[in-house]
Amino acid sequence: MRIVVTGFRYWRNRDRIWSALADWDWISGHRLAVAVGDCETGADLFTRQWVRHAGRQDLCQVFRAGRGDPDDQLPNMVASSWDRDGKFAGPKRNQAMIDMWHPLVVLAFLHPDSKGAKGCAEYARLKGIQVIDFWEPKES
Repeated sequence: MRIVVTGFRYWRNRDRIWSALADWDWISGHRLAVAVGDCETGADLFTRQWVRHAGRQDLCQVFRAGRGDPDDQLPNMVASSWDRDGKFAGPKRNQAMIDMWHPLVVLAFLHPDSKGAKGCAEYARLKGIQVIDFWEPKES
């Protein structure tokens, strides 16, 4: 079962992401294949950590926006470039995850300030893909 994980770059609740991924891994009969972005923090980082912890490296694809070093431990591909695409690199990478991975579902770990993740979730909905939203409240 293929899923995409998108989320807020400053998402703090690792356990919520790990719990959701573990649930979907169980639902899939432990054949969960995950596509995720390359942000070095937040939802992307926590998802890649779960992939390693669960031993799903062979069923993961990291979609990169061409910034920083690739993740040596996980398969990755450059889907966009900050140098070439500027501020559109993130959205372009997010669309590539949906268009190239063909997920059954998108898990969206959202925050009121998460423009990129909200955009990815909306794009998936427009493509007819089920999106499950998880919200982290805005701090007051």
